[in-house]
Amino acid sequence: LANPLNSLVLHYDTNTGSTCEAAGLIYRSDRLSILGESLKREKLVILVSPTNYLQRKKFYGEEFIVKPLLFSWKSLSAEDIKILMRIDASDNQLYVANFLTLLRDKYQRHAKVPDYTQFFNEVKALCTLNSQAAALEQRLNLLSSLIKESECNHDIANEGF
Repeated sequence: LANPLNSLVLHYDTNTGSTCEAAGLIYRSDRLSILGESLKREKLVILVSPTNYLQRKKFYGEEFIVKPLLFSWKSLSAEDIKILMRIDASDNQLYVANFLTLLRDKYQRHAKVPDYTQFFNEVKALCTLNSQAAALEQRLNLLSSLIKESECNHDIANEGF
């Protein structure tokens, strides 16, 4: 190819001591020099989990641009939120039904996007069963870990992609 293609590689690895294989795209192999230049180092951005951002940034050092993968709350659809919270059609907990009703009736129907903190608090208020509170909290924490506007990402929000 005369011009390299853009690509997005998401890397998930439980071994924190390994680099993303895509980082190898910036190193030119002498055997492949006929194909042209390798990707410029300044053009490679490694997106990492916000939870591990500081550790991964330190691990990769100054050679790479490392950014936390954060989603803007206002850019997410109801379907995106369900995916991030790992909610699917087979989930039958009451808090899931209440959550989906809130999304559908209060927000989607009126084409509104609530403030993230407001939405988070409304969902928590809907869960009145102590037996389901821990499961809801776990899913909300998962969602919060990926949302730029959440309190837990306050210190890295401006570094996100």
